[in-house]
Amino acid sequence: EIQEVYLDRSSMGTGLDFSEWDAENDELNFRHLPIGTYYIGQDHRGRCDSVVYECNYTAQQAATEFGIDSLPEKLQKEARDPKKNESHVFIICVDKTREWDTPSNFPYEMTCVHQDSKKVVHTQGYYEMPAHVTRYLKWGNSPYGYAPTWVALPEAHKLSFLQKQMDVLAEKAANPPILAPSSLEGEIGVGALDITYVNDLDPNRAPREWQTAGRYDVGQDRIEHKKKAIMEIMHGDLFRLFAQIERQMTATEASLRQAEKVMQFSPTFSRLTSEYLDPKLRRIFSILWRQGKMPAAPEEIQMVTQDRNVVVPVPNIAYNNRISLAIKSQQNTAYAEFMAMNQSTVEMNPAILDNMNADHHFRDAWRNAGLPEDSLQTEEVVDETRQARAEQQAQQQQMEQAMQAASMAKDVSAANGGEMPPEISEALQQ
Repeated sequence: EIQEVYLDRSSMGTGLDFSEWDAENDELNFRHLPIGTYYIGQDHRGRCDSVVYECNYTAQQAATEFGIDSLPEKLQKEARDPKKNESHVFIICVDKTREWDTPSNFPYEMTCVHQDSKKVVHTQGYYEMPAHVTRYLKWGNSPYGYAPTWVALPEAHKLSFLQKQMDVLAEKAANPPILAPSSLEGEIGVGALDITYVNDLDPNRAPREWQTAGRYDVGQDRIEHKKKAIMEIMHGDLFRLFAQIERQMTATEASLRQAEKVMQFSPTFSRLTSEYLDPKLRRIFSILWRQGKMPAAPEEIQMVTQDRNVVVPVPNIAYNNRISLAIKSQQNTAYAEFMAMNQSTVEMNPAILDNMNADHHFRDAWRNAGLPEDSLQTEEVVDETRQARAEQQAQQQQMEQAMQAASMAKDVSAANGGEMPPEISEALQQ
């Protein structure tokens, strides 16, 4: 379903789907609504908080979905008649509850109305917004978005026109127009083995090709230019960043090229994560938590409310897909460039590294590179390992000191004829 949302988002600028729990099959269910089948509204912050759409159900389907007793009498009769298979329009509105509306225990509510009878056939509350809307980019105060396809549309029209012109040129080259005298009308053969007879004494009566010369190469160059322009508008070069480069580049040049492309794409990607993916994943987590599908939460993250209820906060989300890793990798690149720039300063004064939290940077760089989280030791394990190492080093140092003291005592005893001075004997015993 999310693939269809992405297609709507990149082509029309707006995409929408629902995340719900299917109690019948005991699993998550996702529904994509095609573009043009719904209306959306937004709050004073520009966030989508309401969705209205139509759906078509037969009476039997509506009875299964909403319960037969909630339907109008006409639809109840149709639901009991297996011969009836007519489709009926239902209008569904999912909206955020307001303080001035009817009090509700849920922050979001859904109301379904049968269009013809105007009867409310179903209402339902939600703890989270079940509809997830994504806009590629917003323009003005409209709740709907616009996509790069609108920017690429003029180039696409020009490309289509050029393709038609090239098709005409190819067709003329394969079947060139013929210039012939009027006296040969109806007598010219245009087939592969057809023969056209002319008077040998009058060569001007022979038919010949007419105006078939064309610059196919010029047209092809213009087509490639338009394709490249559309590819850049659609950020296609970001996903094939180094595929079209036919020369070797230094690591610095490659990093700068990647940073330039990523920064062009990061605004719309940030909108995708904050507006669509974050709410969607938080709702999925909450649904699974309420259904008992998640493991028990650690005691460290459990919170006790004022009425003595134990709650678990929804966790934050970290992404490790190709785009997010490309954006995060700029932090690693910046750090490497900074350390290289200050290498001489560090050599002159190593104590300056005390300003840096090396552990924090290493863990961030590990995650920014997309390396597996389970291969990274927890901070507690690292502290225990360092403490054990420090204790082992202390014991080893004590043993070395004891061995040195014993060796010195042996040398002193040998120098005194085998007798140990009392002060040295007492020190060794201590």
